[in-house]
Amino acid sequence: MAILALTVLAFVLRLAAMGQSLFGDELLTYDIVARHGPIDVLHALNRAPESTPPLHYLLAWATSKIGDPTVGVRIPSLLAGTATVPVVYGLGRRLRGQATGLVAAAAVALAPFAVFYSTEARAYGLVAFLVASSTLALLNALDDGRRLSWVLFWAPTTLAVYTHYTAVFPLAVQFAWAMWRSPHRKALLVSHAAVAVAYVPWLPFMRGSSLDVIGKLSPLSFHSASEAIVRVLVGAPFSPLREVPGRAGLVAGALAVAVAAGGILILWMRHRGFGRARNPRGQGLPIFSNGSAGSHFRVLLATGLALATPVGLLAYFALTHTDIYGPRYLIASMPAMFVAIAMLLTARRTWWCVAAIALGLLTSVLGTISILQPKASRPQLKQAARFIEQRAQPGDVIMHEFLPIAPPGPLRRDIEIYIHKPLTVRSTATFKARGTIYGAAGDLRAWRAGNAGARVFVVGPVFGGAMLPRPPARYHLTQVASRQYSGIAPIHVVEYARAGAR
Repeated sequence: MAILALTVLAFVLRLAAMGQSLFGDELLTYDIVARHGPIDVLHALNRAPESTPPLHYLLAWATSKIGDPTVGVRIPSLLAGTATVPVVYGLGRRLRGQATGLVAAAAVALAPFAVFYSTEARAYGLVAFLVASSTLALLNALDDGRRLSWVLFWAPTTLAVYTHYTAVFPLAVQFAWAMWRSPHRKALLVSHAAVAVAYVPWLPFMRGSSLDVIGKLSPLSFHSASEAIVRVLVGAPFSPLREVPGRAGLVAGALAVAVAAGGILILWMRHRGFGRARNPRGQGLPIFSNGSAGSHFRVLLATGLALATPVGLLAYFALTHTDIYGPRYLIASMPAMFVAIAMLLTARRTWWCVAAIALGLLTSVLGTISILQPKASRPQLKQAARFIEQRAQPGDVIMHEFLPIAPPGPLRRDIEIYIHKPLTVRSTATFKARGTIYGAAGDLRAWRAGNAGARVFVVGPVFGGAMLPRPPARYHLTQVASRQYSGIAPIHVVEYARAGAR
């Protein structure tokens, strides 16, 4: 009943954010899946500035046919993100016990990062679910050794590598651990060989893409690397930590860490015999009370899976000098991170364990409440488009600001997917560099249309600048209305019309 309640709660929290506007790379997914058939999707993916495997796109193509496609394209992430909760429960229960499973499942259900990517039209939520499912299926197969169990392990493992390339890091760790610990090495090798054979059809389509933009936005450093992990655990991918989980959440999280660290220190001191007599056999008190060797090896597995993606991305950077280290690319290890923390906090039934768990979950609750508020939502392009359509007539012009570093394509025309009237959309970029504002006049074709009688709607935000494009005086246009919509990138809409026009 508890895990059912957590799963329902996770679904409700994720459903609350499903109606937000598509943003950023979601627009690329939308552009790829807006095709007639799955073969067309694969062709579009091959031409796109992407290097992600195809599974998520094919699922998103199918679900985008259900109702509003701007919402339907997110359904695979919604279902996968919700299903991750019971899978993480099963994984925690197998590795330590029911309490561990419940704490880890609650953390995944409530974590703002997990909620965000469960409503993102990208592959991240799906790969987290499939990697966690692969690990749980592997433990089941190692226990009973039945052929069916190995087939059930092969399926999510194959689907994981068909979803995102970062899946390879935790999958490699669990393979190495199983080869070391299990007598079923032959079955293990056969199942992984079957994964490799199933992946052969995709090999001709594997290609690199221009990923240097990630490093430009957030260059790799000790600060950015550590902050990325904190964001996965208690924050959100784009909002600053002072907003998600917020100051109260950061205080609760810091107290959780302090209480947990203090409790572990006390146990270690008792283990070493400080301030307390050793037991009659002369042995110290172990931190993990069940004391079996198998328990320590399971802790090692959870820890290895939690570190797999962060360490793997650092190794990738060292080998290729390509910086793709960022919060979203760590998500394949997110379920294991919560399981490893839950294993630590449920190892002993003491007051400090309960306090640390309660404070940690409070941090997640405060963070999730924050991301569901308009201030931390995705940019409200849908609301801006609704305002424009209420006031615009056919032939009017929208001048839309895009991210200057974005390549030509769907990221430069994001508001168009919410515009249903026959309006002309012009893309432009206004930005500041070394004190100089470039593109202050925007696209002159829009102002010319305004001078001829059309209304001109300028839509922001301005990235790195201090102003929206303004009409030069020679076009005799005046501002007649404006709106501002909050979000992680606030949206401004300013309406211009010819002087004297209604």
